[in-house]
Amino acid sequence: ADVMPGVSVGTSTEGSVSAATAIMWKVATGTFALLWLLTLVFYFRRSPASTLPTGTGGSNSLDEKELLKKLQKDCQKGDASSARRDLSQWIRNYAPENKRGSMRYFGMSCGEPALQTAIAELDTHGFADGGEGAWKGDALWSTLKTWRNKPEDQQNLTIGDKPNLYAG
Repeated sequence: ADVMPGVSVGTSTEGSVSAATAIMWKVATGTFALLWLLTLVFYFRRSPASTLPTGTGGSNSLDEKELLKKLQKDCQKGDASSARRDLSQWIRNYAPENKRGSMRYFGMSCGEPALQTAIAELDTHGFADGGEGAWKGDALWSTLKTWRNKPEDQQNLTIGDKPNLYAG
């Protein structure tokens, strides 16, 4: 039964090709659905160790200690580029939540003018090649160490805090 001259409808080869194509699409769709579900399972079952630590609070993790040792060595060597990278990573992962952000923001929010100045100096030298007038990291390390050793309630004091006008 030809509908159009030269075209036959319902031959056996067309039926097997479309059935094979349909099965292939079903298998591909099922595979991707399974992979998507596995992604969700792994996302929700990830370990708590993979989440970022919060605040300093005196409980330094091993990673934080290693990062701070590396920062100290970079400061002692005067390696501004590495110190900048390490300090940025420390701020992102281990600084108190309300002080995380850029290095400049961290320096301003700490309420420690010496630390703010040391961070600004590091930021200035962090992209330049070492040479004449190279960066000295001792000031940064000592002010950061002093700030970290303060009690947490004193770390949260910032210059220019607005008083609570409606205390009551």
